[in-house]
Amino acid sequence: TRSAVTRTSGKTSRRNAPVWAAEIMATCEEYDISTQLDARVKQAGRPHIIRMRERDDQGAAQGGTAVLTVYDSGSWVWGGDADAVAYAREPLQAAGCLT
Repeated sequence: TRSAVTRTSGKTSRRNAPVWAAEIMATCEEYDISTQLDARVKQAGRPHIIRMRERDDQGAAQGGTAVLTVYDSGSWVWGGDADAVAYAREPLQAAGCLT
């Protein structure tokens, strides 16, 4: 018999989505990035959508929004404003959140 082949973005992690999203949000907090979580646990893959924005000196969100969606399969996808994605991605990669 042939096994099913699942196509993904090639980006995988060994974390489940709820724990992983919490880790990402905690890391963002350390780097003054505001986050909003939209957990869609009833959808296939149980996506956890994290919207991220840079904070100004008074703690208010500013600029464009980066959107990171993590799935229980271990894959993730970036979306949103390119500058905001670049700003949010760097500390997450440095902290090991996207490995």
